Amino acid sequence: MGAECPHSYCVVLDLGVGDPGTALLIVHAIYVRYFAKAEEFAGSVSRDAAAPLPERIPRHSLAARMFHWIMAAAMFTLLFTAFLPKIGVQFDWVTYHWIAGAVLTVSIVFHIIHASFWLDFWSIWPDKADLEDAARGSGDS
Repeated sequence: MGAECPHSYCVVLDLGVGDPGTALLIVHAIYVRYFAKAEEFAGSVSRDAAAPLPERIPRHSLAARMFHWIMAAAMFTLLFTAFLPKIGVQFDWVTYHWIAGAVLTVSIVFHIIHASFWLDFWSIWPDKADLEDAARGSGDS
């Protein structure tokens, strides 16, 4: 790029804003710092609202947790094996990259099958109550 790059574009790339992920983080940080209301993020709950909650709240199943950890490990492996050689770190990356891609593909196929046949497939789609809740939340100014 160097001499062929227009000055303003080079400055943007040097600051990292040329990367959409970095731009998203910067915009989000500005939003949270200057525009988000404090009460939107307050974690205080009244005793009356918390009273009906059970002692132990079930979260994700073991299969769901394993899927997400395996997918995260595969994604990080793909990222590292893709970008480390670009910055000069030399190692036999192709085999690791290929294996991580295969693991990610198999985990996604597992997730699609698991979510379609063992879980309530239609519960992932917003229903009328979700849309009304979203509309009500977006109107608070």
